[in-house]
Amino acid sequence: MPLCAPFNLARRKATEMPGPAIVARRAVACILVLSILASPSLAIYCDEDDCYDLLGVSQTANASEIKKAYYKLSLKHHPDKNPDPESKKKFVKIANAYEILKDEATREQYDYAIAHPEEVLLFPFKYMTQILF
Repeated sequence: MPLCAPFNLARRKATEMPGPAIVARRAVACILVLSILASPSLAIYCDEDDCYDLLGVSQTANASEIKKAYYKLSLKHHPDKNPDPESKKKFVKIANAYEILKDEATREQYDYAIAHPEEVLLFPFKYMTQILF
């Protein structure tokens, strides 16, 4: 039986009923899973930062300008070249921003999400699944 399956106790016989401990465990697990998945995330794309600002380009920048800015910043902040711990965090953010902006389809979704933030908060699964999978 799936973890968050409906507890259809009316159709079960008294001998088939799960014990109260099992029901409680399943309910708690179901609530935890759903709360983690359903909480709207503000960090779907580039955390609280703007991907364009991280790379230092405008929204009208073309693919070659984005790539050039990424290579320049990644060389500056790469952990092998810059031992500062803050620089490593910046490098990860820059790489994430580039991954989003280099792909035209993902970039269009990101631009739409910037223009319509209320939709991202109402339907976070639409944006998370396309970024994560």
